Amino acid sequence: MTRQYVNNKQYTSDGGSTQSYYGLPKGATDIADLIDYREMSFNIGNVFKACYRLGQKRGSSEEYDLRKIIYFATRELEKRTKVAQETDDLPSDVSLDQYLNRFD
Repeated sequence: MTRQYVNNKQYTSDGGSTQSYYGLPKGATDIADLIDYREMSFNIGNVFKACYRLGQKRGSSEEYDLRKIIYFATRELEKRTKVAQETDDLPSDVSLDQYLNRFD
């Protein structure tokens, strides 16, 4: 059984039928509406957008989008756990450009 949160409400999934938390809000016309509806943070909104367009944005490869997802997910995790990373993981003071340039 999986627990999901939508607008700070918790839902339980039995793994069966489509759950209400997958439904689209009435009047949603673009991805920004979904981000607003789910009250996503800046970091999570960027992860969501990069996942949605994975490999489809002109000039951006799937690898670029995946690295962007990792970058913003890591920042969100650090923000939520407030634990300093002493490993090779992304420190929160590194910009997206600095992070992506590490792989060139």
